[in-house]
Amino acid sequence: MIYDTDIQYDYVKEPFLPLPTEEPVVSDAVYGRRKENVLALMREHGFDYVVFYADREHYSNFDYMVGFDPRFEEALLVLNSQGRAWLLLGNECYGMYHNSRIPAEGVLCQALSLPNQPRDQFVSMEESFRSVGIGKHHKIGVVGWKLIYPVYGTAYLFDAPAFIVDALRGITGNAAVLNVTDWFIHPRYGLRTRNGADEIAAMEFGAAYASASAQNVLLHFRPGMTEVEASRLFQFGGLPTACSPKVLSGKRIDLGMVSPTTNEIRLGDRFQVSIGLRGGLTNRRGFVAYSEEDIAEDARDYLETVAKPYYAAVCSWFEQIGILGNF
Repeated sequence: MIYDTDIQYDYVKEPFLPLPTEEPVVSDAVYGRRKENVLALMREHGFDYVVFYADREHYSNFDYMVGFDPRFEEALLVLNSQGRAWLLLGNECYGMYHNSRIPAEGVLCQALSLPNQPRDQFVSMEESFRSVGIGKHHKIGVVGWKLIYPVYGTAYLFDAPAFIVDALRGITGNAAVLNVTDWFIHPRYGLRTRNGADEIAAMEFGAAYASASAQNVLLHFRPGMTEVEASRLFQFGGLPTACSPKVLSGKRIDLGMVSPTTNEIRLGDRFQVSIGLRGGLTNRRGFVAYSEEDIAEDARDYLETVAKPYYAAVCSWFEQIGILGNF
């Protein structure tokens, strides 16, 4: 265990790590294994179908199974206990079912399309679910994106939209539709809490670009620039973001999750840069200062009260990571 009292502050050379030039690809075998793990849980708990919900911001469990995220629209993956899979997609996303990393049939579901999109082939959500075989006597699991049950509430509380859950309940009845998001993200037993080498490599690709982007901002912004001008230093290209990028200074840091503005960055300001790309997020906070004299007097204990304890906590976290063997 490392404690903050063990950490000594000194000058070191700025680390410049080469960025990966080839994005690692998670193998088909990994996606196949993920599917088999879900099917084993379905058999263990007596589920006939599992329905995975996704939208542009809440897609990780869906992506974990099929290897892509919906753009603009909502999307559903439906998996039955025999291993057959369907992707219910709106107008914009329908062609993407060909990208699925597990065999899946595409089903056009215009109920998931954007407002004012064509509805010329519209069928209700209930009809869409019936078309893939969901019937009155089936037990259905719903995978959303946040951990509700068993942390709080019951298995009958959902974070997927009501028009989707209500359609399933309309077919099977309230008692037969349950939240099973914990199968994936529960910190103790969730499937996504364990990753193999190729999965870690794929995530590290985005994490490396996020880290380099934040570093570039920190190295090249200067007092007098605006937050927007500093944010242009990210230079991460068109890689998909996992959250809104932030460059904030001064009192605007207290606002939390807001975007850069033309607010001027001034000497002595508190300063924050944050960029999250798929695979990792880098967030750095500090002061706009050339020396301790540029920082307000009541904040000059920053190293002892914030930086060193934070670094010790990160070191302790790394010490807990281990290899669990096959899964």
